[in-house]
Amino acid sequence: MKDSSKLRRHFGEHIDKFLFIVGSLLVALGVVVMFSDDVAIYLQQLLGLNEKHEVLKNIGYCVLGVVSIWLANKRINVMDATAKNAEAVQRQERLKNAIEHLGHKRDSVRMGGAYELFHLAKDTEDFRQTVLNILCAHIRQTTRGDEYKEKYTAEPSEEIQSLLTLIFTQEYDVFEDCSINLQNSYLNGANLSQARLKKANLKQAQLQGADLSKAQLQEAFLASAQLQKVVFIGAKLKGAKLWGAQLEDDFLIEALSQEAILSREQVDDALLIEGVREYNRGNA
Repeated sequence: MKDSSKLRRHFGEHIDKFLFIVGSLLVALGVVVMFSDDVAIYLQQLLGLNEKHEVLKNIGYCVLGVVSIWLANKRINVMDATAKNAEAVQRQERLKNAIEHLGHKRDSVRMGGAYELFHLAKDTEDFRQTVLNILCAHIRQTTRGDEYKEKYTAEPSEEIQSLLTLIFTQEYDVFEDCSINLQNSYLNGANLSQARLKKANLKQAQLQGADLSKAQLQEAFLASAQLQKVVFIGAKLKGAKLWGAQLEDDFLIEALSQEAILSREQVDDALLIEGVREYNRGNA
């Protein structure tokens, strides 16, 4: 369906030029026939016509056909433009309604708004970064509040966990290649197993006790993040920026082995820890 739509647009962009050229050639041919008996006789023989005016009449029919096609194409283009404008208005209305629902006091209404935004992004590629920005902002603002932190100390609320799963695990391909901003988010105990968080901004994020097993964290910005007791088995960390992040010993060593970007102090700590372990193993 999408391929046929693209083909139609491509055809519509070039048909006007094509019809103008064909129409011009037909008119020029008609003029030549009117003033050149040799050309008229040749076309009469070629087309099996008896008289010169029959040649002109057929050329006239062809010109009329070209004009008719051109007018029909113009009408179709106008209808397409009208339909596109209507779709754009409808999408803007959907976006407005979803944002309003996302700000509602009731959890169920907020989740409804979040899913409205998600489906809008799924339907319209141009809206994907905008929708992801809105949903990430909602996660940041919701989890930063003191009341939220007191209530959800060890794990996120059902609403926040559902959003994290939907956006970064379950339907991650919808927002693939979009920039992710979860800076300062409070996500202690979050289940982010297999989450796609490449190049995500997680600066100063609270992720204590989170499950990041098999998470895609390449080139993620995790400076000053709280990563104590994080489950990181199978996580991809190459290029992840971990300056000043609070790490468990195992995580620190794993980050170093995967070429994550650490501070000089973190590198020294990791090498020291690994050296002590090697020494202990050698003297066991």
